[in-house]
Amino acid sequence: MVFISDSFENALLEAEKATGRKKEELIYHVEKGSGIFKNKQVKLEITGFKQKALIGIKDGNIVYKEGDILPSITPEPNVIVSVNDKVIDGKVSIKEDDTVIILPKNSDCKRNMSIEVSEDQFEAYLIVEYIPKREYEICDCDMDNEITIKAKLVNETYPEKYTKDDILNILNENKIVCGIKISSSESILKTGGKCTIASGTRPLEPVNDQVKYYFNIKNNKKPVEIDGKVDYYNMGEIDYVNENEILVENIQGTDGKDGCNIFGKVTKGAKKKTINLLPGAGCYLSDDGLKILSSLKGSPSIKGNRICVFPVITYDKDIDIKTGNIIFHGGDVVIRGNVKEGLKIESGNCVKVCGSVADSKIYAAGDVLIEKNVISSTIIAGNNQIEEEKLIGLFSEFAEFLDGIYKSFMDLKNSGKLRDDIPAGTIFKVLLQSKYQKIKRSIIVDFNNMRNSGKCNDEAKEILNESLKIYSQIENGYLDNPFKVNNLHKKISDFLIKYEMKNTPADVYIRYGLNSNISATNNVEITGKGCYNTIIKANNIVKFTGFPGIVRGGEITGGGGVFCKEIGSNAGALTVIKANKDSVIEADMVYHNTIFYIGDLIYRVDYPIKKVKVFNKSGEITVEKLKYEE
Repeated sequence: MVFISDSFENALLEAEKATGRKKEELIYHVEKGSGIFKNKQVKLEITGFKQKALIGIKDGNIVYKEGDILPSITPEPNVIVSVNDKVIDGKVSIKEDDTVIILPKNSDCKRNMSIEVSEDQFEAYLIVEYIPKREYEICDCDMDNEITIKAKLVNETYPEKYTKDDILNILNENKIVCGIKISSSESILKTGGKCTIASGTRPLEPVNDQVKYYFNIKNNKKPVEIDGKVDYYNMGEIDYVNENEILVENIQGTDGKDGCNIFGKVTKGAKKKTINLLPGAGCYLSDDGLKILSSLKGSPSIKGNRICVFPVITYDKDIDIKTGNIIFHGGDVVIRGNVKEGLKIESGNCVKVCGSVADSKIYAAGDVLIEKNVISSTIIAGNNQIEEEKLIGLFSEFAEFLDGIYKSFMDLKNSGKLRDDIPAGTIFKVLLQSKYQKIKRSIIVDFNNMRNSGKCNDEAKEILNESLKIYSQIENGYLDNPFKVNNLHKKISDFLIKYEMKNTPADVYIRYGLNSNISATNNVEITGKGCYNTIIKANNIVKFTGFPGIVRGGEITGGGGVFCKEIGSNAGALTVIKANKDSVIEADMVYHNTIFYIGDLIYRVDYPIKKVKVFNKSGEITVEKLKYEE
């Protein structure tokens, strides 16, 4: 048989296909590029076939028949085969004179019992394993060029089964004493396996006391939605309760229960968090101490950590010159009409105006809700806290002045530059006029206003009177004893240290503001068109949620951030927006001549921008923005 191809390898492949024999079995002759063949052609002529040597197994021994191609053996896992004193674990070719030893791989019976403990030590698992003794016999194998040596199982003997006493012993060795479950091990004692043999008792978590409110603690101050449309003229009613109504209930929880792990170590259950209900004005505590009830008819609210009920007075018409000012420190004021020009409203809690406010002043200890417009007016929510902050500020400033002027006086006296006969009053007067003009311009007015406001306690009022007296003596040059200054400074400092200022977060909600001054101890929200030439200050957030939500002119300060839709105007109306250093200012559209403050950092807008976010990043003001193109 002759095969012609372009290479030796291809000619050999054709020969394998044609003969049905592997290339190792072929005897052939090769000619390259001779006679009529081109140089690249190969002629392969088959001249014969090699004879396979054969190997087999009879009664556990190797039987061998010689041939040209060596036979091979492959042992199975339960058979041990050594060739020429070397154990093999895979396919190996065998020669007739090789020493081949074949043995069955028998195994002895074994058993094992162990304990596995969970990471939290509240579970223990028993693991039982039985391995039988196995005896094998080498299988005979017919003669072939390649064989696999096999062994058959002829005998299997299992070890003695573990008993419950064995389990108790291993538990004792591992010092497991709690939550033992011997009964769960019955099946694996017979067959082996894994089961939970001990379970500790985990501690139960406590259920904390919880407060259940029977009135709307959020005081619905958002515009009301009617038939799918938002009515910005209607912000809902103030809650109203009768006498002896339940306002708050303490739903009692339970303490956690102790737990014990499998080693007997006790884990204490945590105590529940308790709640102490604190009744405020207009409320009382039930006999069991679990409920707060109203003692009068009025509007319920939360002031600090106390539940209060404030009386409500309602006016079903406009407030004008005929009605006069409304001063009601006992509770809420609800006006169902407008507040006309030149009036003042003071409330011990919330003020709600269903109409507009023009050229008037509203001071509320709580929230202020104005459903329409605020024109040329002053609105203050959380007035009591603001007054307290103002008082503390005044005292701090005056204490700093007293400390400074006293130290300046003592420095002059000790310098030796002054004659001994110059009165102390004269020195203090000159120091006031030369170094402390700033405080001289404001102190008399501010202190008198604060004293006459009627919102100071007796101690503060006494300090105000003494401060005015000492200041007058300094200003007129007849202060007879310089130590009076130092003593007053110490008295004010002691007052500031022990004074506990009430935190009464209060919000302002208006629809539109023009030429007004608005302050709140919490948030200010503008729900309609926006604000023009208005000063707004909120300790927390100022946000414009209405449409179009414009800020044009004026100054907006939000300690916790300012969130607007449109700031400034095409004409470049100067508009200032301020926030604390850790807060953010955001707006959809900002025009030129807008100034941003983040803490002490300043940024002026020179051209219209949109999608604006202003914040402090690593001590530098950062303004994310897109340039506006019409």
